[in-house]
Amino acid sequence: MKRKLTFLFLAMALTLSCSKNDKNEGEQPNGKELSKSEIVGTWRFEMFVGDFGTRLPNDCHTRTNIVFREDNTFTMDEYELINGRCENRKYSGTYDLSRLTLTLGHNYIKFFFIRDNKLFIVEGNNSQQRFVRR
Repeated sequence: MKRKLTFLFLAMALTLSCSKNDKNEGEQPNGKELSKSEIVGTWRFEMFVGDFGTRLPNDCHTRTNIVFREDNTFTMDEYELINGRCENRKYSGTYDLSRLTLTLGHNYIKFFFIRDNKLFIVEGNNSQQRFVRR
């Protein structure tokens, strides 16, 4: 009986300790949760931000935009200068406010947050794309 109680106690303690992260999913850097009205709409690419500092976009990059819809979907028109030509790639996916994620396809996930009315999409190696509301 004592072994069963010990096992039960350990199982409960493990369950409780794993159920809450130090940082809640979906929590903004300022600790508040995002509402849909804060993200729905069109956002225009502004600049790259990261450990390297700030890098302003070229004329081609400035055409990049993201449209977030009420139904938790988004589309992105990304423009990039390739071999001297401004090339367009279109992406679509879903966003999750509770986890602050953008999902492209089945498993390509990026994190995002909004600060000072600017949308930041987190890239690898401590860099971010910064967007402003259009």
